[in-house]
Amino acid sequence: MGLWKKICFCSLPLVLLSLSGCCRVLLQKDLRPYRIITQVSVVYENGALSAQRDFYREESIRHILDYLRYVDPYGIPREDPELATGRCYSITLIYSDGSQRLYEQRADQYMRIDGGDWMRIEPQKALYLSGLFSMMPSDASITDAGPVPPLIRPQI
Repeated sequence: MGLWKKICFCSLPLVLLSLSGCCRVLLQKDLRPYRIITQVSVVYENGALSAQRDFYREESIRHILDYLRYVDPYGIPREDPELATGRCYSITLIYSDGSQRLYEQRADQYMRIDGGDWMRIEPQKALYLSGLFSMMPSDASITDAGPVPPLIRPQI
């Protein structure tokens, strides 16, 4: 048997497996361009008190992303979170391609992502967010030259 016949004979099973669907094929619509988070905008509301902070620095954005991974929402509440009073945060992640992702936290008990269903969060974990923002000033106030967008790979 010639060398080419041996190569073709050994390659045939791999080709058949690929064509039969045993290998995952990504379609063009499933591919997403590489994006980075260039800004995080946070709006805080508690009754009549409200404030907004914008974060551009890598360190600031990393702290906020760490919190969003840490909080870990679970289970749909029986009560209506829209009626809950107390601290409310709207955290908007702004990506390099112009897209956005919105995290809403209400009364240190509930969170939803992009207007989806409200989910419960641990109140002890939620308190970390208010401590984080009390220690971390807005990046917009740090420099007169304006913010410098970081290069951060989103992990969410």
